[in-house]
Amino acid sequence: MLSFFKKLLGQEYVSPEEKEQALLIKEEKRQQREAEYQIAQQQKTEKQDADMQLMEKYFGKSAGFFNRVGFSLYKSTIIHFEKYIKSPDEEVLIAIPTEYDKTKKREINGMLIATSHRLIFVTSGIGHGEFTEAFDYRKMNGISLAPDGFAQKELLIDYGLTRKIFDDIANDDQFKQFLNVVRSKMNESKQVTGISKAKNKAATRSDDKYEMLAQIAKLRDQGVLTEEEFEIEKQKILNS
Repeated sequence: MLSFFKKLLGQEYVSPEEKEQALLIKEEKRQQREAEYQIAQQQKTEKQDADMQLMEKYFGKSAGFFNRVGFSLYKSTIIHFEKYIKSPDEEVLIAIPTEYDKTKKREINGMLIATSHRLIFVTSGIGHGEFTEAFDYRKMNGISLAPDGFAQKELLIDYGLTRKIFDDIANDDQFKQFLNVVRSKMNESKQVTGISKAKNKAATRSDDKYEMLAQIAKLRDQGVLTEEEFEIEKQKILNS
């Protein structure tokens, strides 16, 4: 081996075959470095594309500087939500960074995410460990806003018999879109609930009618009602 290197350094005679072999080894190493570089660049591009898709998914395609910063800060929360919380048929509609005033002594930084199914607050790895709380659109009675320092808003959600408070929210276009989405989902859920109640009520009335018809038919069969009286009572029930 030492003799070979001496030859390469010109201290000994190097045959054409040895020169060719040395060049082949050098070229193989160059190609290997080039392949490793290409793989690294491809992985970098794929990672950037995945991050961009996530940012657009949660902050919109026109995400500005502050939303890009927000994505960097809450990336671990988003990945946690995607992996462990979001159901397969659940669609993310829009999200905002916020602080959840869980209690007077406990404030949690995280993200408020509006999905096709629910409104959900989630955090992971931002000094608070992992925390999740979901809110049913049907139980949201109203939302209101209050000022929260310079260029920020406080979001108040009347939920059942309680009030959920979120603050440190940037008063930007993302927040305005978020409010529109949440209000739309609240109205949509109430309409669905109203339709369900109407269907249940109609089904109950139908069941009552069938029961009353069965009763008067039994009275007719027992001879308590004549056929004519039965027909009169039947029409009353059907027309009620």
